[in-house]
Amino acid sequence: MDGECQRERYWPTLVTGPNTKQNAKAYVARVDTLDNIVDRYLTFSGENQNNMMTVNLAGVVAICYCAMVTPQLECESPAYWVFAGRMTLQGPRGGQEWILPTHIVFKLKVFGWGLSDKDRLRIIATDSSCSSNSNYPPGDTSFKIGCPAKDGTNCRKVSTGEELEVNALTASSTGIFINSIQTGLTQSTLQFSDSIRDVLKASDTITMNFDRVMVNGKSEAAMEAHEEFEAYKLSGEHQFQDDQSKTYLVGHRVSDVAVSGSTDYTKMSIPVGWNDGPTFSFVNSKGHWMRRNQIETNEDMKATVASSRLRVCWGVNEVTTKFYEQAGEISFEDPPPMSVVRVSLTTKER
Repeated sequence: MDGECQRERYWPTLVTGPNTKQNAKAYVARVDTLDNIVDRYLTFSGENQNNMMTVNLAGVVAICYCAMVTPQLECESPAYWVFAGRMTLQGPRGGQEWILPTHIVFKLKVFGWGLSDKDRLRIIATDSSCSSNSNYPPGDTSFKIGCPAKDGTNCRKVSTGEELEVNALTASSTGIFINSIQTGLTQSTLQFSDSIRDVLKASDTITMNFDRVMVNGKSEAAMEAHEEFEAYKLSGEHQFQDDQSKTYLVGHRVSDVAVSGSTDYTKMSIPVGWNDGPTFSFVNSKGHWMRRNQIETNEDMKATVASSRLRVCWGVNEVTTKFYEQAGEISFEDPPPMSVVRVSLTTKER
């Protein structure tokens, strides 16, 4: 990855901020010399430490770092660029398209990065935007939710403020946990409590619950700082240096494991390893995990009228819900009438 960083390629649409070699100068790191201390982290926010950047696209990004800077605020040589790490920008893949019949119960699946069951979806009018109304656009009301009706209740018309809840695949929802882990130099193998076939597939991305990870037999409260670091590394999430109560997500892309030439569906590998590292286990031998590249709604929605190219917005439910990105477009079509309809009664016995 160092080689990729040394190519000094900037992606203008990826970020609002340091998106060209010239613009990157405004985001040079500065250490506050008045503190007279060695900081654990640098803030890349410019000479006055007040510039902010916005990442515009979801996905996994690499962070490149140059420590040798000229008076003109440029890296002294492309050879000085190094790969500092990865992080995942949460959000949908975008560009999905759904075309569904009216009066049929359906659900939506959304693909992306860093997704979770705290996410929310909203269907809005085709001439609206997910960023409207301070990232809380009014929803379209041409469909129902909670269908089919049970005992005459539910299957109600949605409101303009409807937030569609989603489900993410987890250890708890499947009943399949991670019993143990065998670490290697560049990858590690997860042993599941049951077959994971048709549950997780190769290239899915997962994270593990940090509070279930044990390092050298210690739970979180008893871990030393270096052990806590390794636990986060295994979990696929990492602490921010300036606020360690918050974490950012990287995740692990899983791969199939072959034993004697055949896939062992009770095992999957992740691309992270240790050289004579710590011993990992899980609380009660039950490691919890969550799939991060796909979410889906409940199968309880039904369109009542034909609509074309409504927008599906993705958001996150935190203190309040905000919608940040368009996941795709959805259209509802009235099925064509059947030209000939006939019901014939039969019997099993003569």
